[in-house]
Amino acid sequence: MTSLPAVEAALQSLFPAGVAVAAEQVGTSGASTLWPEEREAIAGAVPQRVAEFAAGRTAAHKVL
Repeated sequence: MTSLPAVEAALQSLFPAGVAVAAEQVGTSGASTLWPEEREAIAGAVPQRVAEFAAGRTAAHKVL
């Protein structure tokens, strides 16, 4: 498995300086880390989709 810093470095190489990137392992962030509006958006989804959504949102929170 590739490390998250390696993935982030590879992503960063695709963009000019000043563009923030982040990567997050699916499954390490749960729905409890989501903002209320985000939890609402994913309500009723299967657990795998919740994990994917939470990972994406956690990465987004890191770069904002």
